[in-house]
Amino acid sequence: MAALLVAVVNLGVEWNRRNRETNRLAQAEAESIAEEQRRIAEEQRRVGESEQAARRTRVEVERDLALLNFLVDPSD
Repeated sequence: MAALLVAVVNLGVEWNRRNRETNRLAQAEAESIAEEQRRIAEEQRRVGESEQAARRTRVEVERDLALLNFLVDPSD
């Protein structure tokens, strides 16, 4: 009877250990995914800022070219 009790207790302990390990691995995977999502969001933000700066520069260049064209030929 004692051997059966020990076997049941060992089964419970092993079951608990495996569940904790599975939970730990799932938590580590979730943290990894969250970190990757944060990295992607940051990269998208940087790309958006870069595109906005490029648009701003293009508008400024067009404005400067229009001014230079006017200064060269003010008849328009």
